[in-house]
Amino acid sequence: MTGPGDFTPKDSLENFKLDQALFIRKWSDEIGDGVDKPRYADMLAVVEIKVDDSPKTNSRADSKAGSKSGSKSGSMTGLSASGVRLKSNIGVAHGQLIRYIRQIYEHQHNHLFAWGVSSCGSLVRVYLFGPDCALSTGDLDMKTPAGRKQFIGWLVNMSLGEDVRRGFIPSMRYVDDTAADKDGYWELPVPTLDSNGARTDTSTVYYSKQPSVVAGSVFGRHTRGSPASATLDNIDKPDVFVKVAWQYADL
Repeated sequence: MTGPGDFTPKDSLENFKLDQALFIRKWSDEIGDGVDKPRYADMLAVVEIKVDDSPKTNSRADSKAGSKSGSKSGSMTGLSASGVRLKSNIGVAHGQLIRYIRQIYEHQHNHLFAWGVSSCGSLVRVYLFGPDCALSTGDLDMKTPAGRKQFIGWLVNMSLGEDVRRGFIPSMRYVDDTAADKDGYWELPVPTLDSNGARTDTSTVYYSKQPSVVAGSVFGRHTRGSPASATLDNIDKPDVFVKVAWQYADL
C-alpha cells in the first residue's frame, strides 16, 4: 500500500486521486513504508475508502420522546432536506472504482480482469471487474471474526495464488531485462495454423517492445495490438502485428 493520504499514480493519464491501492511486490522488497512511487503498472487492486453512511438508530431519549408524542422515531441518515434519498457512499465508491480500474487495463497489457476494494466504516467489499460485468462480495464486516477471515483469505490468495487468479493472461509475459542494461519486452505466443488455416496445438512466440494499441475501457470489447518480430534480435524491426482481443461472452 502507499503512505498516508490520497495520491495520483506516477503514470496516471488523468488527475484523479486514489485513496489507497494494493501493489504487487517481490518477497525481497521492504514493504514497511509502503510504495514510494505508486504506478498503475504495479497495482493489484484500487482501494476506495469512504465514511460510514449506514442508517443510525436514534438515542433512547429520542425514541421515548417520539413515543410520547405518538410519532414514529427513526433516523434521517441518507436523506436530503427534501426527503430525497442520497446516493450511498458505497455506491459512490463503486463508481469511482470503475473509473480508476480502466487505467490498470491501460498500463498492464496482460490483464484480463481486475480487482477493486471499497471500505465504508467497518464494512469492506471486494470487486471483480471483467469484460462483461462487475461482481461484488457482500459486506465483509471487519468488526467480526468471520468478516476478517474472509478478507484476509482473499489477501492470502492474491499473494500466494497463480497469476491467473490475480487477473493476468498467463500466456503473455513481460520480461524485465533492465538488470542487463536492456529494455524490457513482451513475449506473445500466437497459435500456429496448418496448411488449411486451422489452429494447431502449437504456438509461435513473437517479441514486442510495447503495444501500440492499448485497452482503454473497463467493459466491452478489449483490443490490444503490438508490433512484433519472430526473433528477439529483430525486435527493433517488427514485421508482424499481433492482436489480443476478447469480447462479451456469448451466453
